[in-house]
Amino acid sequence: MEYWNHASQRTDVAGTYKRPETGVAGVKPGAGSKIRISVRLFRIGVRFISRSEAKRVLQGLEKFREVVLDFSRVEDVGQGFADEVFRVWAREHPAVRITPVSMSPAVEFMVERARKTGGQT
Repeated sequence: MEYWNHASQRTDVAGTYKRPETGVAGVKPGAGSKIRISVRLFRIGVRFISRSEAKRVLQGLEKFREVVLDFSRVEDVGQGFADEVFRVWAREHPAVRITPVSMSPAVEFMVERARKTGGQT
């Protein structure tokens, strides 16, 4: 998993994802980048299934106004993951816009399903 801030500076947080004590909150955005951050979930064949995975991905992202989730090369996400991101977390952080990009048809289906359940379009 990598994070890209608005200036396209790369921070590799694959190890951070595995260390819950630091989590994504340990990622320091580039100078003045509190507006937007891009999160690229890039491992080929990776499936993000559970709510706990979603919570680890989202940890610390409430500091930004916009979070771009790049699902390039992510084949599938589970209902729990999508619901936690696009309904639960979005409802808890209404000031943060979550923008999913590069979704496969399977990922798009789960994202839209979660958004409809949460009353968001």
